[in-house]
Amino acid sequence: MRILIIDDQPGDRLILRKVLRELGDIELAEADSLAAARRAIEVDAFDAAIVDLRLGEDLRNRDGHVLVRELRQRTTTVPIVWTATREIHEIREAMRNGAYDYIFKDAPYKELVARVIEGLRSRRSLEREVLEHRARRTLDQPIVHGMVGDSAPVMRLREDVKAIAVGSDRPVLILGPSGAGKELVARAIHALGPHPDATFVAKNCAAIPESLFESELFGHEENAFTGAKRRAGALGSTGKGTLFLDEIGEMPPGQQAKLLRVLEARRYTPLGADVERPFHGRVVAATLVDLEERVKRGAFRQDLYMRLSFFPIRVPRLQDHAEDIPAIIEHYIGASGLRPFRFSPEALRDLMVREWPGNVRELQQVVERIAIRPPADGVVRPEHVAAAVSSPPPAAAELLRSAARMLLTAVGPQNLALSDDRQEQRVDVIEELTAALFREALARCDHKKARAARLVGTDRRVIERFMKRGAPAQAAFDLAAQADAGTAEDPDEDG
Repeated sequence: MRILIIDDQPGDRLILRKVLRELGDIELAEADSLAAARRAIEVDAFDAAIVDLRLGEDLRNRDGHVLVRELRQRTTTVPIVWTATREIHEIREAMRNGAYDYIFKDAPYKELVARVIEGLRSRRSLEREVLEHRARRTLDQPIVHGMVGDSAPVMRLREDVKAIAVGSDRPVLILGPSGAGKELVARAIHALGPHPDATFVAKNCAAIPESLFESELFGHEENAFTGAKRRAGALGSTGKGTLFLDEIGEMPPGQQAKLLRVLEARRYTPLGADVERPFHGRVVAATLVDLEERVKRGAFRQDLYMRLSFFPIRVPRLQDHAEDIPAIIEHYIGASGLRPFRFSPEALRDLMVREWPGNVRELQQVVERIAIRPPADGVVRPEHVAAAVSSPPPAAAELLRSAARMLLTAVGPQNLALSDDRQEQRVDVIEELTAALFREALARCDHKKARAARLVGTDRRVIERFMKRGAPAQAAFDLAAQADAGTAEDPDEDG
């Protein structure tokens, strides 16, 4: 437990220091004024603060009351009043402002301090028990914060979410393919944690230009650069809540070291700031790439990976819990406000045996397509399913948007001009974009060419030509021609 002592009298601070050290397992820091206390809180996180209500000789001094109010409103630190005054209205005001308890300096303070600290420890233990009970009760339900189903993979996922949400505030790494529901899991961890009403901040690392990454994540001070106004950034906006960093594998190397500092010391420095600030929230990261492989290539810091992977959570592919598809569909129709309709047993069977490269997100989009023009009798049959799933796979558009976003960030729109004198560079850009598209599709589909082809809405032979020749430009033209002709084959599965 970390405790901050705030008192303008050195002798009183010495008394508290001795008593608290005798209680054991307590780290101490001290401040002699409101300004010093604010500086200490700005650079460190404390479990409790023992606050003298009168920080000075002037009886009109209100600094102690101000500090109690600020602690309760802006931090996780629990304020405890330590005062020489026995004026009831002063004590009542402090308690209304959020003080946990009070100790009179002229009372048998040794016993009182011990009682208050023991009560604080018991309160923390009780809060943990309440969290565990709430998590158990919630996880017994068939639908838990969007995690639908009672298959073995989903039940294991729920247990993992409960264990990490309640048992620790350490970082979490969520692993899983695109569309499987990684952000849903992150939100469940937040909802089952100790501060479900606090802020949930989500950032996609692949969507932030590298030049803006530090400002987006860490914030900046006024005049940190020309025309800059103060900005809290993702870390400052999180408060006691959860910061979700999606596609963590795309974080720039220079920012990885700074995130490591946040995880190790729970402090960060905004751009242009002179002092570090405490981070009171929790970091949950997600990735669909193999971070261990990126560590081996030197593209991702090993020490950051070790910090994040303390408790990895794996989100299963939809095809690994296909028995949950009927429940997922029913939940999605109800939660989305779609016109009610039902699936015949044969239609459900077709959905359950199908592979889903885009996972739950792809299933939801198939349901949405059916909902646009549902059957007249409200019963979805196999032919309706076939028509809905034969549309261009939604994951292809997602991949293209992601690749284009990163390309524009790296190259810059000024280098993508399509005038004749830039034609050669334009072809290079198309080749690189196509190469990135096919490589990403293959990586997401365990290098199975048929699955990758379905994911991008092309034929397996197009990807095979790309792999054999290393000719992404030709593959791009084949893909475009095939799209124009409207002929998308359904190749047999390959190895």
